[in-house]
Amino acid sequence: MKKFIFLLILILTASGTALYFGWIRLPENTQAVVYSNITGYEDKVIKSGSFHWRWQKLIPKSFTLHTFDSTAHTADVVSEGNLPSGDVYSSIISGNPDFAYSISFSIKYTIDSSLLPQLLEKGGITPETLASWYEEKDRFIESTGKNFINSMKSSSASITDSSELEKKLGDYLLSKIENITVSSITLNSFNIPDMDLYNEAKRQYLNVLKNRENMVLQSETRSARENAELERQLELLEKYGELLTKYPILLEYIRANPEMDILKFNTERLKE
Repeated sequence: MKKFIFLLILILTASGTALYFGWIRLPENTQAVVYSNITGYEDKVIKSGSFHWRWQKLIPKSFTLHTFDSTAHTADVVSEGNLPSGDVYSSIISGNPDFAYSISFSIKYTIDSSLLPQLLEKGGITPETLASWYEEKDRFIESTGKNFINSMKSSSASITDSSELEKKLGDYLLSKIENITVSSITLNSFNIPDMDLYNEAKRQYLNVLKNRENMVLQSETRSARENAELERQLELLEKYGELLTKYPILLEYIRANPEMDILKFNTERLKE
């Protein structure tokens, strides 16, 4: 009986020791990738708030736990400015409408935990480089968000409903950004000009430019025609002068017969 009790105590002690040393304790709001020299990287990430135990942890120097912060990260994007040539187009519309725009949104996200083992194994990320990974992703989100805004500026349709704009923005970001899990996308503020009015102002301005170009072209054509006519007349007068120089008696004839339009007669002959 004593041997049984002793054996039971020994088993319970060994089990408790194994349980204690194999127990993985994670700080709050963290997740981890398990690595063992024996089994390699585990495919699934373990997260705080649940019980985790691994037998590999019982073997000295064979177990590594790569712990990552799982707190959601927030990126804030603000973009403002004027629609292309907005000031120019506004000048020809009554009331000089404002074609300035501004938009601000926030996206709360975390790194896609299912990809952590793969990224860690390939050297794409470590717990120490997680902050810089988020910084790089923030810059990409900002660039992508501004691309969305630019696509809106070039669109002919106006969006005045914030929920519609927020949905379009969310769909666009999710289609472009990889390796993240989005918790929320919030449109903080937006001011989008009347795109119908902007496009009408643009149309009118381009018409004004076209009309001016036509007027300049017509003026140049008329000027060229007048110059050609002047050159032709000068050429006729030059030939007429040569004729009078060659036949000076014609001057006497013209003086004696002023009723005869000898100039017209000779210019018509010169034309031939």
